[in-house]
Amino acid sequence: INFINKRLSILDFNKYKSFKSKNKVLFQDNLINNINLTKEKQYELIVKDEVYPVDIAITKASDYITKKLKKDNPKIKRIKKIITINHSENASTINLKLFITAIEDIGVTSLITEEDIKQNQNKENNETST
Repeated sequence: INFINKRLSILDFNKYKSFKSKNKVLFQDNLINNINLTKEKQYELIVKDEVYPVDIAITKASDYITKKLKKDNPKIKRIKKIITINHSENASTINLKLFITAIEDIGVTSLITEEDIKQNQNKENNETST
C-alpha cells in the first residue's frame, strides 16, 4: 500500500538480498486519500564488484557493446570496427565514447529464376512495341 508517497508492506517477502522491483497499480484513489494498492514483483539484482585495469575494462566494455548491439538489432551481421574516441577515468568508473562501424543486412533476398527473367523481358518488349 502506498499512502502519501510512503510504502507500507502488508506481505513483505524479500527473497533477494539485492533486488529490483516492478509495480502494477491495482487500485488508486487520488481524490480523497492518495492511496494506491500495488502488486510488486521482485527480480534478483546481480551485483558484480570487480576491479579491472583500464585497458582490460575498455576491451570488456567494447565486447559487451558488441553483444548488446547484435542482440538488440538482428540485422547486424558483424561489427567491423570499434574506435575509442575518448575515455576519462574517475575514482571508480571509466567513461567511454565509442564509434562503432557495423555491417547490416538491410536488403531483401529473393530467388530469381530463368523464367522470371524471360517474363520480365517479354513484358519490356510488349511495353516498348506499343
